[in-house]
Order: sequence, then structure tokens, then C-alpha cells
Amino acid sequence: MEPNRDEKVIVVGAGPAGLRAAEVLTGVRLKPVLIDAGTAPGGRPGRLGRLGQARLGDRDASLRRAFAGLAEKLDYRPETVATGVADGHLEVRHGDEVARLPFDALILATGASEVLLPFAGWSRPGVVGSSRALAELSRGRAVARRPVFVGTGPMLYRVAARHAANGVTPAAVLDTGPKGGILRASHHLATDWMVFADLLGDLAALRFRRVPLRRGVRPLAVMGEDTIEALHCRDEAGEEFAVPCDAIVTGFGWRPDDRLAALAGARFAPTEADGGWRAVLEDTGGVTGAPIYLAGAARGQGAILPVAEASGTIAAFAALIDLGYPVTVGTLRFWMTRIETRRLLNKGLAQAFPLPLDIALAATDDTLVCPCREITAGRLRALAGEGVADLTQAWNATGLGGGECGALHCAAAAGAILAAAHGTTPADVGRLASPTPISSENLDSP
Repeated sequence: MEPNRDEKVIVVGAGPAGLRAAEVLTGVRLKPVLIDAGTAPGGRPGRLGRLGQARLGDRDASLRRAFAGLAEKLDYRPETVATGVADGHLEVRHGDEVARLPFDALILATGASEVLLPFAGWSRPGVVGSSRALAELSRGRAVARRPVFVGTGPMLYRVAARHAANGVTPAAVLDTGPKGGILRASHHLATDWMVFADLLGDLAALRFRRVPLRRGVRPLAVMGEDTIEALHCRDEAGEEFAVPCDAIVTGFGWRPDDRLAALAGARFAPTEADGGWRAVLEDTGGVTGAPIYLAGAARGQGAILPVAEASGTIAAFAALIDLGYPVTVGTLRFWMTRIETRRLLNKGLAQAFPLPLDIALAATDDTLVCPCREITAGRLRALAGEGVADLTQAWNATGLGGGECGALHCAAAAGAILAAAHGTTPADVGRLASPTPISSENLDSP
């Protein structure tokens, strides 16, 4: 059919995926609405150091140039939070003003939130996530003079290397991934030479500054009374040790912010690799039966900048095809291929840097899992003994996940603990849907 060029298309999120989606839409003379929770496009400060960019071209600068060329072609709405989807309308809030925007197609590039895993003392002041640490560093305020970095994934090394390059002295980088995991996965990691080069570069930079690097580590407890003095850990051989430090930066991975997708009616399925849940989508990121498309970190493709950009481009082309615009299948396939080639990379990342859910399983009964509602690992285990079979029942009984973060941070750990108490898998205890309204306070880095 012939498009009328009056379609209303909304893009939520002005990070790399959202900007590239908007770029495609303006290319066919549409004027999309671009909703941005931040004050400026490009993502939140926590996006500093996105993989595949630092040593091989300033891709953030490329995004800024792209936006500059789009500014007059967009209805750009900064400091605006998308809070809901219903009846073909997107509900948004700007300050105290609330509006319902109709759409013919909706692209959700809503980013991701960090997965937090509980260990003794993890919720104390001075223990921060990697995105917050990077945000503080971007403002010229390092979280501490001698922090220890613990977690897994290339971003852990990127965060530590950025701090080291800015005058901070990392006490150590403690990776929960298996010893030799990077070497064994190198043939898969090398399929994306930009990402692999950045990883090797960060490792080299840390070694040059003589930062201790250890793998196969599990954090046990934060040590110190009034201030953080050390992180107590155990290695793969079972030997315990302590690393003196004055702060702890954690980075265990990311969970897609799929709350708007859930409100839009998307179905979800469990993922075996990380004990989480993902929206069931078409290859293009589309929600079956609805004019809604996920892109970037919102669909699990945001850790690598070129992939996030390609994902946004694909979502926009898919929306145009469904709206009747003359987009060739070959164009869509070209961009799909750019993501398909990263499957081996993702396999390598999963092999070298698996999510260490066993940290949550080892949490002592008095360890907080949901600080907002002061729910401990012991309380979750007791719930299982009381016959609470899934996370929804746990929420009904305790308010689990009903705090400020909206279950984005604590769901993976809570699901793992409840499932272990029942002797089942995280998939068996279901998905914890956030009961907390979306707001600017519970949005994390895209």
C-alpha cells in the first residue's frame, strides 16, 4: 500500500539505537517524536566507554553529529519519561505535565539496568555499580582513591581502565569468570575485532599500571566497621583472601529494561544463560501482533555500540515495512547480517564471562536481596518453606521488587534464591514484573 507520510512514529530512548532509528525515519520524511529521559541525546553518563569505540574511532562523536543533522527533522522531547503504553498511546511525563501520545508505530530503545548480586555488605555506602562509577568519573568525581572492581565482562575492565587513566589507583580487578576463560573463548571473541581489541587494550593498560588482575574470584563480604577497609573473597581453589580498598565497584552484567514492552503486551520467555527473562520478539525486534519494536539494550543488544546502532536501524526499517513504506528486503537483510555475525561473539562472551548467580545462592540468610523492602536471602528461603512457589507470590507476601528500582536490580538474585530453595530453576519461579511506576528515579543507563 502507499504510505500517506502522516504516520505517527515514536522512538523512546535517545541512545545509539534510538538515534539510528530516528535517522532512518527522517530519511523517508517522517517526523518522529523522540522521547529522551536525559537532558541531551546520546544516552546517560554511564554510557561512557561503550565497547568498540574508544581506540577505534569516537563513535559517540558520530552519534552527536547524526543528531545535529536530525534536530530540525525531529520532535525531540528531552527530560521526558515514558511511563506507560495503552490503547495505541504512549503515556509520558515532563515535569508535572502528563500527556498521551498516539502512535502508529512505537520503537522502544529503553536501555538496560545493572544486575546486582548480593553478598555480605553489598548494599553498604561505598559499594556502587559500574554505571554510577562511570557517571561520577565523567563529572570529575571518582568514587574513591583506591577502589576494587569486582564482577565480570569486558565492561568491568573498561570501567577499571577508565578510572586508572584518570588518576585513580585500582586496588584490584577481580573477575568472577573462570581462569583461562578469555583464552578459551578468544576465537569467538576475535570475530568482532573492535570489541576484542578494546578488551585486550584495557587489559594491557591495567597491567601497565600494575593493577592486580585475578579471575575465578567470588566476593564474600565487605570488611570494615564505619568505612570500607577491604573486600573478603575466595578463589577457585577455595582459598580466602582480602583486598584492602576504600570502595567497591561491582559490574555483573545488564538486564534489558523491558517494562514498557511488558505494558505493551509482549510475551516473555526464560533465558537459561543468566536466569532472566526476555521478551519474545520477531527477528527484527517486533512484538508479534503489535506495531511495537524493541532495539538496543532493551532487546539485549546494547553492550556493543555497533550492534546497538544496527538494532535501531533494523527496528526502524521493520516499522516502515509494516507501515507500507517501500523498503527493500535486501536493505533489511544487510542490517540483519551485521547482527547475525555477532552471534559467535555473544557465545564467546557467555563462555568467558558467565553471570555468577552462585554468588546469590551463597548469600547468608541475613544478606539483603531487596534493600528497598529490606528482604533478606533468609526471608526468601523461608517463603519457599511456607509454600510460596513463585516471584509473584513472593511480591504479594513481602512487596519484593516494589521499591525504587522497580525490581530491575534484584529480580535475578531473588529468582535464583527462591528457585534453589525449591530445588528448581529460575524459570520455574516466573518473572517478577515491576509493580513500581516508571519514573526518572528508576531509570538506569541505556
